[in-house]
Amino acid sequence: MLSKSLILWTILCVLPLLNSLAFISASPIKKSAYVPETKTFYLHLYKAKLSPDGFERVVWTVNGTYPGPTLVVTKGDRLVVHVINNLGEPTSIHYHGFFQRGTNWYDGVPGQTQCPIPDNTTFIYNFTVPDQSGTYWYHHLAQYVDGVLGAIIVKDPDDPYQNDYDEEMIILLSDWYHNETSTLLSYYLSPASDGTEPQPDNGLINGRNNYNCTWVPVSHKCIDNAGLSKFNFVHGKRYRLRVINTSAFSSFTFSIDEHEMDVIEVEGMMTKRHKIHRLIINVAQRYSVIVTADKPVSNFWMRADLQIKCYYDSSIEIVHLNPYVKAIVHYGGANHLNPTTKGWADNLNSLNNCIDLNTSDLKPLVLENIPRKADQTIYLNVSFDEDASHINRGMINGTSYVIDERNPTINRVMFKNQTLFKPSQNVFGLFNVSKVIDLVVYNSDDGEHPFHLHGHVFWVLGSGPVGTEPDFSKLNIYDPIKRDTATIPPEGGWIVIRFEANNPGIWAFHCHIEWHVEAGLVAQFIELPNELRKLKPPADWEELCIKSYNPYNDLIMQPEQRIFPEKEMSSRTPSPNLIDFGNVVEESVSEKFFTNSQDSSDENSARDLDESSQELDFEKPIAKEDLSQYMERVRPLLKYLEDLSCLDQHYFYESSSSNFNSTEESDEQSVENIIGDDSFDLFNIFDSEHFMDEVENIEEETCPSAIDSEESIGIDAIAIDHISDTLEVEAEGSHSICPRSRMDLVLHKYKTNMTTMIDTSYIELDTQLEESYEMGHFMNESAQNVDTILSLSVASKLQENKSMLEAKINDLRSERTHDKKQQIKILASDEEIKRIKKESEHFKQKIRKIEADKICEPTDAGMIYFVPTKSQRQEY
Repeated sequence: MLSKSLILWTILCVLPLLNSLAFISASPIKKSAYVPETKTFYLHLYKAKLSPDGFERVVWTVNGTYPGPTLVVTKGDRLVVHVINNLGEPTSIHYHGFFQRGTNWYDGVPGQTQCPIPDNTTFIYNFTVPDQSGTYWYHHLAQYVDGVLGAIIVKDPDDPYQNDYDEEMIILLSDWYHNETSTLLSYYLSPASDGTEPQPDNGLINGRNNYNCTWVPVSHKCIDNAGLSKFNFVHGKRYRLRVINTSAFSSFTFSIDEHEMDVIEVEGMMTKRHKIHRLIINVAQRYSVIVTADKPVSNFWMRADLQIKCYYDSSIEIVHLNPYVKAIVHYGGANHLNPTTKGWADNLNSLNNCIDLNTSDLKPLVLENIPRKADQTIYLNVSFDEDASHINRGMINGTSYVIDERNPTINRVMFKNQTLFKPSQNVFGLFNVSKVIDLVVYNSDDGEHPFHLHGHVFWVLGSGPVGTEPDFSKLNIYDPIKRDTATIPPEGGWIVIRFEANNPGIWAFHCHIEWHVEAGLVAQFIELPNELRKLKPPADWEELCIKSYNPYNDLIMQPEQRIFPEKEMSSRTPSPNLIDFGNVVEESVSEKFFTNSQDSSDENSARDLDESSQELDFEKPIAKEDLSQYMERVRPLLKYLEDLSCLDQHYFYESSSSNFNSTEESDEQSVENIIGDDSFDLFNIFDSEHFMDEVENIEEETCPSAIDSEESIGIDAIAIDHISDTLEVEAEGSHSICPRSRMDLVLHKYKTNMTTMIDTSYIELDTQLEESYEMGHFMNESAQNVDTILSLSVASKLQENKSMLEAKINDLRSERTHDKKQQIKILASDEEIKRIKKESEHFKQKIRKIEADKICEPTDAGMIYFVPTKSQRQEY
C-alpha cells in the first residue's frame, strides 16, 4: 500500500514539477520599462525590371527592391506607414497577423475594409501594436505575387527567449512566377482552364535562386547562376531564424543540413522549445526557430523543398521546375565553395508533407484559460465547382466570393447600417461581445488549404483526414497551439478552430493560396457591428472611395440576402452528433438586426439618395467659371450612370418562378385602379404640370440620332412603367427589357435637370453630357443597389444635404398628389387605357419570350439582375 501511495504521489507531484522545469527553458517573463515610440516608414511602390533568379521580368517593387524592406518596431509602438503608389493601378497594404484593434479600416482589404489607393496617390496607415510581438509580414492581397511584400518584426522588450540567442535572421520563402499575375489569372479564371493552378517557375529564398536558362527562349534575357542567398554563421553563436512563407501557392519543407532547430514561436505566439530536423511551413505561416552554429567550420545547404505533391496529382506534368530550393549557410573561416552536405534522412519524402507541423508537438509557453465550449458553431465546406460561365470557382458552402472594391463592407456597416448583402459577399455575423466561436471547416477539394483569419489568433483544437469526423469530446481544449493561419488537410479532411469575438470589425477568413482567393475562396465576418459604428475612421481613409472611383466591368448585381444566411453545404453535411448546420443567432438579435423590409427599400432609398449628392442648386445655371469644379463633383455620378447603360445590351429578369411570375398576374389591374391607389406614388416625385411635356422632351433630348433616323424609342410610354416596371428600347432594330424602379425615376429627374443646367452654362460640353445622359437614362439598377453604390462612390463629402430630396418629395406628395392623379386620369382616356393595356400585354409576351429563349447574353459590364419583391410583383 505504501509503494502504491508513493507512486501516486510521484505522479501527482513530481511529474508536474518536471513539466514545469521543461517549461522554463526560456528566461522568466518580466515587465520592462520600455517607452513606446512612433516609427515612421515610407513604402514607395513602383515597377522595375529585376532578375531574382536570373530570368528578367517586371517586378512590382517596394522601394525598388524585392523583397521589400523589413519594418522593425517594438511592442507598444505606433506605426506610421506612408504608402506611395506609383504602380499604375490601385493598391493597398495588408499587415498580416495584426489585430488592428480599433483600427479595422487599416487592415488593407479592398472591398472589405477600404477602397484601394489610386495610382499616383499617397496614403498613410497609422496604428499601434499594443499587445502583439513576433514575426509578421506586409503585402498587397494579390500584387504580392509580383513582388509587393516584406517582413515586419515586432520585438518584445520582455522576450522570454531573449537570452537564448545571440542574433536573428529573417528568411523569406517564396514560389516565383516568370509571368505577371494578371496574365496567369486571365487563363486560370477562364472557361478554357480546367482549374489547375498556375505552376511556379521557381522557388526563392530571400528573393534569390538560380534558374536553368536553357529552358528560356534565346530572345529573352536570362542570366545563368544568378546567385543564391547566403547566411553567415559564426561558430558557437545561436541564431533565431524568423521563417516566413510568402508564396502564392506552395508549401515548403525547410531545413539546414546537420543542424537541429528548436521551434519557439508560431505566428506571434511563443511556444515551449520543440526540437525538429525540418519545418513544414505553408503559405502565409511564420515560425521562429533557434539554431546553434556548433558544427565544424564549413558550408552547409539550407533547403526549402516545394511540396508540389500537395497540389498536383500524378496526372499533372511538372515541367521546367526544380522543387529543391537552396541557399548557403557559410561559417566564418570556411572556403567559398558550394556545400557538399546531405539533407536529413527524414527529408527524403519532403515533397509529400501536406499537413502542418504536428500541432500535438507544439505547446504554448504560457497556458491560457481556454473556453471549454463554444457559444456558436459555424460549419463551412470548402469546394471548387464551375459557375454558370464554366469558370472553376472556389466555394464556401456553395457560394463564391465576388469582390466589390468600390463598396467596402465596412462602409455599408458603419455609415449605412446595412443588413442585407449579396450572396456573393459570403457574410457571417458575430454580434455578441466575447462570444466564443467554433469554426468547423471541411475540405471537399483534393488539395490542402491554408486558411487565415484576419484580426484574430485562434486555438487549433483538432484536425483530421478523410474518413474521420470531429469528435468534440476528444478535441484539445487544454493546451492547443494558437495561430492565425492553419492548414485544412486535403480530400475530405477537416479542422476545428476556436476564437473569441472581441474585436469589432470586418474580418476576412480565406484560403491564402492566392489563386484560390482570386477564385472566390473567401468569407467575411461582420463582428460586433454596433461597437464598430462607435469608432471614427480618419478623413483621408474616407476620401479613398472618392479618389479610387473606377467602375469594374465585371460588376455583378445579385439578389440581396440577410447578413446571417443559412447556407447549405455543397457536398458534405455534419455527422448527426454535431449541432444542426446553420449559423445560430439569438432570436432577439436577429429580429432587431433584420427589421428592414425590402418592400419599402425604394422609398427609403429615395429619401437617402441625397446623402450621395452634394448640395446642388438645380434651379439656376452655373457660371462658366464654376463649371470645372461642378463637373468634378458630378462626374462620378455621370460615369456610374454611363456604366449601367442598357443601350445595345440585353438584360432580363431572373427567370425563377419564385422570383418573377408576372405572367400569372391579372390584366384586370388597370391604369385607373393603380393610379387611384394611395399607396402608389411612382409619379409623385414629378411636377404634374410638366409631366407629359417632360416625357416628350426626354424623348427628343436623349437620343436625337435615333429620332432623326425615324427609329422608335418607346420612352413616351412612361405611364405604363408602373404596370410592367420595364422600359422598352428599340434601337438599331434590337430590343432590350430594362428593369426600372422608383429610384431610376428620381435619378432620371435630377439627371435631366443637371444636363439642362450644364448645357445652359457651357454649351461646348453639350455632346459629352448628352452621351452620359443617354446612358444614364436607360440605367437598370434596383433602388437598394443604386443607393449603396452611389452613396459610397461619392463618399463622405457628399453627405451634407440629406434632407433636400426628402423635403421635395414630401412637398410634392402632400401638395400636388391630387392634381397629378387627376391630370393623369384625364390624359389616360379610354382609348389610351386600351392602348396601354395592349402595350402591357406586349411587354409581358416579350418577358415570357426572354425567359423561354434565354436570348440575353452577359455583356462586358456583367449581367445585372433585378428581383421584384412581392408587392412589386402585385404592381406588375
